[in-house]
Amino acid sequence: MNLSEDLWQITKLVKQRYGRTKDDYQKELAWLAYQSMKLVREDPSIENAEEFFDTEQDFLFHPNTRRNTVSYSERVLEAVKSNNYNYDSRPNINYAGNEKNTPDLGYVYVARSDTKPNQIKIGYTTMKLEKRMQTYKTRYGYSINITVYAFVDLPHKFEIELHRALAELRVSGLERNDSNEWFYGDEELVVDWIKYIAIRDNLSIFRNSWDD
Repeated sequence: MNLSEDLWQITKLVKQRYGRTKDDYQKELAWLAYQSMKLVREDPSIENAEEFFDTEQDFLFHPNTRRNTVSYSERVLEAVKSNNYNYDSRPNINYAGNEKNTPDLGYVYVARSDTKPNQIKIGYTTMKLEKRMQTYKTRYGYSINITVYAFVDLPHKFEIELHRALAELRVSGLERNDSNEWFYGDEELVVDWIKYIAIRDNLSIFRNSWDD
């Protein structure tokens, strides 16, 4: 009988690995993997587990990473797919609404697809944008092109607030295995909301596509 994976314990181990990493670029990859694992811990969906897998693989294949380094993401992805995970080491604390449990840095973005005319996808990611487009095609079977992005703190909060603000524009009737992050609208509308949310909630936009 296979034991279920403890998502809180794995998050702790991934964080410790980040703390031990010295090389600057390797450390950035370890940080992105840790942020992705935190998201799996809070929302153990297959899409989030696949994102953690991709970001950890970037770290594992870095030249300075030892070849015998444990791949936690393979275990996590299998656990999420089989619904075989737990939170046994989770502290007895109510974290509801605690933004510190969301990834600290990442991208909020707008994407389009030739398969969905007049629609835009509003999402966020802690991985590189090129990698996000690749993983999306693998997950859903069609391509997206990211047209607008901003590198921000608390990207998940930006996504939540954007989805809330544009809820009436969300596309309904999507297929069951499709992403539910599609909206009617355009990039200019989303950019205006990103700027507004940053000012209203005192969040930082470190760089973006519209000022580049």
